[in-house]
Amino acid sequence: MNLLRGNCSKPRDFASGYFGITSTVTPATFLIVTSLVVFIILSGLACGGPTPAETLPPHIRTLTPTPTDTPSPTVIPTPTPTLFPPVMLTGPESGSEFDGGSEVTLRWSYPYALQAGEYYRLRVQAEGQNISVFYHSEDHFTLPAFPSGKYEWAVAIVRSTGEDRYELVSQESDWYGFEIAPPKPVVHSISPENTVRGRGAQVVVSGENFTRSLTIVIGVPLPTTFMDPGTMTATIPMTLAAAKYPVLVQDATGASISSAPSTVFFTVETPPPVPRATPKPTPRSYPPIELLGIDVIASNVTLKWTWSQTLAADEWFAVRVGIGEPHSKTWTKEQRYTFSLTEAGEYTWEIAVCRGDPAAVHCSSLDGTELVVSRREVFRIGGDSTEPTIIPP
Repeated sequence: MNLLRGNCSKPRDFASGYFGITSTVTPATFLIVTSLVVFIILSGLACGGPTPAETLPPHIRTLTPTPTDTPSPTVIPTPTPTLFPPVMLTGPESGSEFDGGSEVTLRWSYPYALQAGEYYRLRVQAEGQNISVFYHSEDHFTLPAFPSGKYEWAVAIVRSTGEDRYELVSQESDWYGFEIAPPKPVVHSISPENTVRGRGAQVVVSGENFTRSLTIVIGVPLPTTFMDPGTMTATIPMTLAAAKYPVLVQDATGASISSAPSTVFFTVETPPPVPRATPKPTPRSYPPIELLGIDVIASNVTLKWTWSQTLAADEWFAVRVGIGEPHSKTWTKEQRYTFSLTEAGEYTWEIAVCRGDPAAVHCSSLDGTELVVSRREVFRIGGDSTEPTIIPP
């Protein structure tokens, strides 16, 4: 023990200083502890472990795992790619309305340029219908002719990965909505264009885009019959006041729709006045003319007559004399007339009341119009008798 104590004093001192073991422990205990320390150091040297300067960095250190039972393979989820921010829609504003047949151009913006193989994907969806998809490289797109209805649209950036195959590059934009209204009806013509107040007129209105919900308005809404998209008919009421009316078209809500760039008019005319029967004047009484006789002096013959009435301003005595049928001699206001006869023969003479212009050559034949009353006698001049012979009519 003394030997051990003496020989082990340096190890002990080393152990006391290195491991903090005091020298108050028993020699046997100290010997055991010292032997253990030496064994550990020698074991480290025998294994060839690296010195502190040779220690590997943690990120490349290789650790040998403790053999265990082989576990089932773990499926690692594919990470979702990070998408770029969404495209910003710029117009038209959501809720915009367009007339039927109008051109609708959708617009959007994005701060970065498209890369090779990238496109804007425009999706347009109508209520209750399939989505229409368009791939475009511009920041706007004019839609083809869409029927009337309500639509929604959105835009995203996609990358082509093959024929008809695309993958998202950006988030999809918000959905904007717009509406295409039905085309407005247009009136081109109306037939007939007028009627007389108090008469019913069946009118035919021709134009475009007529539907059964429309009503013809000419002064008042009229019961309307729909024939086809270009023809409607109605009947003008007989009580419609005389005036000039624009031909309008009303929808089901009662709102008037512009009929045409230049409005078509329908005219109700004032009926013509009813002609009044002109009372016929009481015919004037024309008593017969009394022939007073003939005076013959040489070749001069004087005819004489009388009449109980007075001639009116436009009335005249018409004197007619001639062999056989008499012919006009003169118009006169007198009741006698003298003229010369140079030819013997049987004459007829006639006096009548004649209306007309004295500048006229003669009155017309005895038709009861110009000659209203007359008297006729026959006399003979010459031959065996020197006096005229009166032959009763």
